[in-house]
Amino acid sequence: MTMLATDDIALMRADQALSRWDTCRRLVYTAGATNAYGMPEPPTYVRGDAITCGLDMNSTNEVMIGTQVIIADASLRLLVTTTLDNRDRIEITQRFGEVVAAPLVYEIIGEPERGPSGLVVNLRLATDGQGAA
Repeated sequence: MTMLATDDIALMRADQALSRWDTCRRLVYTAGATNAYGMPEPPTYVRGDAITCGLDMNSTNEVMIGTQVIIADASLRLLVTTTLDNRDRIEITQRFGEVVAAPLVYEIIGEPERGPSGLVVNLRLATDGQGAA
């Protein structure tokens, strides 16, 4: 198998950067406290900095988690250096350079796939109404 040259990887990352037309924010997961009855409160999510990204809403990937098969609603391309926790959420704030009136909030499905030019993260639309605090 031929290894990629450093110059090739740099070109792939530059091309990847040109295809990230959207802006998102990482919603950082924080576990909920335990209430007076010993039950956990819902988690909270704190908005991180704006990140350039590429959202593909036509994804039909299937992700295996245990014995369940989950259909991803979208996939997201990010910088290879992006830090994520799979309990975090992603908030899409701009599509193709235009501000989204009602930001879309997605859950991360599984672990990000790392390639030489960036990360690909499978997403599912969050339906519990929990976004950033």
